[in-house]
This record gives sequence, structure tokens and C-alpha cells, in this order.
Amino acid sequence: MLQTQRIVCPSMSHPPRLRRGDEPFHCTALIWRDGERALVLLVDRRERNGGASVTNAADAIIETLLDQVLEPAGVAMGNVRWVERDSMGCFDELHVIDEWGLSLQPWNVAFSPCGERTLESFKNIAKALGFTIDADTVGQLRAVLEDADAPPTERIR
Repeated sequence: MLQTQRIVCPSMSHPPRLRRGDEPFHCTALIWRDGERALVLLVDRRERNGGASVTNAADAIIETLLDQVLEPAGVAMGNVRWVERDSMGCFDELHVIDEWGLSLQPWNVAFSPCGERTLESFKNIAKALGFTIDADTVGQLRAVLEDADAPPTERIR
């Protein structure tokens, strides 16, 4: 199952939240779920209307998605694999480091290259985890990536 969430994160001093209506957004989260586990791709939008980047706000975006989307659906933090596609188009894995050992904040996020940092590398991770990236899913994924790269006047609003 593929779900799309749009995240509003106007600055580092404002907590991210799920988009309401047709307001400008700064990140698209593509979420593949299979029972109690998930794969989440956070796509940074290159021109973010002055908002915080996914790279800089990853911990807060992860918390928002866990609290409002994943945990209510029965997916715990330890069962989520996180990947970011940054504003330069590179894919990186995000590793949540739970400093307290309680699955509560504070936590940090560490980044590591996702293979060659390409869409193909991401698709290989999804496949290895058992998530299907079929032709329809590839179409949805490409539309999100194209939107992230479009000039601001061509963006989905």
C-alpha cells in the first residue's frame, strides 16, 4: 500500500505538520506499508518557500509522521526504514538513533548514502525489504520527483 503525505515545515523554529487544504508544502512523504512495517521516502522540494529542508528537519518530520500517521496505523518506530531524497536529488538512508533507549525523543538522525544515491538504489532497497515498486508506483514516484524539481510556478499547490 502506497500513501502520500505532504508536510509543511516553514522553518526550523516551527514544528512540521501535515498539510491542510492547498497550502504550500515543503516535503512529500511516500509511505509504503505492509502490516506493522513501513518504508518512508521523504522528498525535499528544491524551492521550499523559505521552509526548512528535509535534511535539517529530519528528526522533527520523522516525529510528526510517527505520531500522526504511522503509529496510529500500528507501525512502531523500530519497524520503519527511512530514506531521504535531498534537494540535490541524492538518496540517503536516515538512521534514527534513540539516545534514551526508550523510543522517545530526544533522538538524532544520522545519514548514509543509499547505494549510488540514485532512484535505482532506492528501488533496490524497497525490493530487498519486500515492497513492490510496480509500474503504477513508479509513475507516482516519478510525479513526486518531477514536482520536487519543477520551477516554483509549475509546482503542485
